[in-house]
Amino acid sequence: MTLDMLKQVDWVQVLTNVAKTVGVILVAVGVGGLVVTLGIPEAIIGAFLLIVRLAISAWGTLATILGTGTAVLAVS
Repeated sequence: MTLDMLKQVDWVQVLTNVAKTVGVILVAVGVGGLVVTLGIPEAIIGAFLLIVRLAISAWGTLATILGTGTAVLAVS
């Protein structure tokens, strides 16, 4: 890849995708470990997964906002 090609990459989107994937993996492993060791009831796990889904949605919105700010700065 040339330097010009690297400048055209939307790094916010790349980092968002990586963070989302890593976050989901860490949460899945963490929740699995907690369920096995503590025997947590299903209702609590369901509520926790709802919070995780909301966080993932908010992360997408944050990436959009940051991407827009980057585009505005690039145009200036």
